[in-house]
Amino acid sequence: RFLQSARAPTTQGLPIPGVHPPRPLPDSRIPTPKPKPSARIARVLARRWTCASLSPGRRPRSPSWGQAAAPPCPRARSPGSRGLSRTSANAVRPGQHPGKRSTVAQSRGMGRLHLANAMYRPHVLAQTGELMALGELSDREQAGMIPVFVVPALPWDPQDRRFTRSLTTHLRGLPERIFRARRQAPCYIDVSQLQDPLLPDGMHALMWMASARVRSQGRFLPLVTERSPLLTLDAAARVFERHRDGIGIRVTARGSDADRAMALESMLAIMGANPEDVDLFIDLGSIEREQRLQAILQTYLSGKARWRSVSIGGRDGPESLPDKPGVVASPRQTWTNFRRARALAGQQRTRLPGLFDYAGSPPPIRIADGNEHLRRPVFTYTTEDEILIVQTDALQRRPRSRENRRSLAPLMQRVMSQESFATPIVTDTDWWIANAARGASPAGPTEWSHRSAHRHLRVALHQL
Repeated sequence: RFLQSARAPTTQGLPIPGVHPPRPLPDSRIPTPKPKPSARIARVLARRWTCASLSPGRRPRSPSWGQAAAPPCPRARSPGSRGLSRTSANAVRPGQHPGKRSTVAQSRGMGRLHLANAMYRPHVLAQTGELMALGELSDREQAGMIPVFVVPALPWDPQDRRFTRSLTTHLRGLPERIFRARRQAPCYIDVSQLQDPLLPDGMHALMWMASARVRSQGRFLPLVTERSPLLTLDAAARVFERHRDGIGIRVTARGSDADRAMALESMLAIMGANPEDVDLFIDLGSIEREQRLQAILQTYLSGKARWRSVSIGGRDGPESLPDKPGVVASPRQTWTNFRRARALAGQQRTRLPGLFDYAGSPPPIRIADGNEHLRRPVFTYTTEDEILIVQTDALQRRPRSRENRRSLAPLMQRVMSQESFATPIVTDTDWWIANAARGASPAGPTEWSHRSAHRHLRVALHQL
């Protein structure tokens, strides 16, 4: 058609200025034969037709007898190319109704089955840096996990011995920012770090977060621990009674199985829930004995156990850090226990457990000077088998000062000198470290937490 229009450049018999009129056909009843495209144009058209007609999860039809097969559809295209880039966003995905574009919430689903099948449930601090890291993940990565957002504790001023911010100001706008990063998909909420979770009007912070989901068009699931007070358990029970979405319970593997079973039974009785409504989180800690791990799997993942889902994990990092700047390497015991648990579950033919950890947020580590909470900003770099912890006092000054950049450069060079650097995948954090090693990247506590969480989430999802 393009060649015909070039041959006859007229519109409704009106001549175009500067263009000679076409020659009249000898007879209008005799059709003009269409020009045959060249071999290169035929290959391009066949490739575009193949890319536009295929959708993810479907195989191409085999060519008919006597018809040449089309060349394979390329998997990656440049941003300026045509064909696949225009159709991949609107392609029909498996399980999606034709004509509807999918979101993370639609692809993730809102039912119990999807919540039970999530393999990765990271614990993420609901702060600016961690929320930025979560928002940078793709839709496919977001759909492969259900994060647990931990509300951070109120900032404390040790000199005046008071909180520098009220709980109302601390929670203001937090649900909107969480669901903006999560893209309206379901998630858990944990308020165990709040010392006093009651607002001035007497409402519990957990109930306030669950009621704010109506305005944000999201979905919060309460998560409680074995150390949660009765006020928190009562608030979780009211949220569960209102929405019936489920409850998350996190317990530790310390102590005897009888005491843990009694604690779980009393918590279920207080909240009025059944094991089929509970997503269980078991903190293994530093368990290294295979017999102990096998007993836990047999108790909570056997056919008699009725829990909706069971995830194992914990915190990674040393119990103490030296009171000086430097880089400390710590093994990822959580990932090691998870791989062992998956292998044992396959041998015992039990349910496969999920994984939970703390994404780029180190625990309150005891410093050598006796402080129980980690006041010094740290940067964590996650690799396949270990975590590198970088700590410095430079961030307590102006983050973007020249002295700060010069002091951070040698530490980042030490991180790059590790054999496990940029393994098993290369992320944006690696390029940021390379620039920081030359003193070209601004660094601050928010940027450190952002890069730490982004690297950890990408590596964990890649390994899973």
